[in-house]
Amino acid sequence: MCRILTQRTASLPVLLKEIMISERNSCSHPKAKKRIVAPARHIPSRHQAQDLVLHRIESETGDKLRRLLLQTRGPPILYASCYAALTRHLYNDLDVMPESSRQEWIGYIQGFQKENGLFLDPMIETPLAEEVDWWGWRHLTLHALMALAALGGSAENRFELLQPFKKKGYISTWLESRNWRLDPASVSNEIQNHAVILQYARDFQGETWCEDSLRTCLIGWTKSKT
Repeated sequence: MCRILTQRTASLPVLLKEIMISERNSCSHPKAKKRIVAPARHIPSRHQAQDLVLHRIESETGDKLRRLLLQTRGPPILYASCYAALTRHLYNDLDVMPESSRQEWIGYIQGFQKENGLFLDPMIETPLAEEVDWWGWRHLTLHALMALAALGGSAENRFELLQPFKKKGYISTWLESRNWRLDPASVSNEIQNHAVILQYARDFQGETWCEDSLRTCLIGWTKSKT
């Protein structure tokens, strides 16, 4: 599943390479319109990379700007849609999007949120998604919240997984109980996911109690270990 997900959500360097090949092929056609093409065997400039990436997103989404469907890579998935929104936000390209399209995209992402607050995509549903934090529902929720914020939307449901953190001192016990030695990469993602959701609940849902947990997590406990 991880391999399939990786194929569907290609990294930026791979995407740029595919775009460059596609653009060169299309421009060889006698009726092809003039387009921006990166010089062969040269790394594209920042502006060229921006134009290439945005052109690819536009060409794959068409009139349905809420989705990103990488050609030949299967049906749309929420991870890819979030990456499309975040990429356009990175390039300040969401500012030119019609409000109706923006709201449609927001509604599309919101539709994946469940009553417990997490975002679930049935296209990648698997038991592993419930268990791990380097991928899966908690990690997908992290991306969905960032994409919604970039689009000017918000999550409609609150997060049940935060309830234990309301108890004073719980977050310190939780941090100490993580298996740092065995799998530090996964633990780092786990803390990132929970910290971002805590921050989101504080800033967008009025959960002011999250501030104490965030201070303990990001300042107190972390500082004591460095």
